Amino acid sequence: MMLKKGVLVWTAGSLLWLSACTQHRVKVDPVRTEHVVEVKPMTINVNVRVKVDRALEDYFGEIDAAREDLETEK
Repeated sequence: MMLKKGVLVWTAGSLLWLSACTQHRVKVDPVRTEHVVEVKPMTINVNVRVKVDRALEDYFGEIDAAREDLETEK
């Protein structure tokens, strides 16, 4: 009986010892990633009202100045 226990313990110990000495290799293929950059046209609205207002003030300012010059000459 003692011999059977000894053989059983020795067998279990040997299996545990052998299983701890194994090597495992896993081959991993490289992962290919693809990035897509999409360029779309942009719409830009620019408010030019300020420029138009200034241009009109300059134009009509010159006319008003000329009118004032004519009125002062009379």
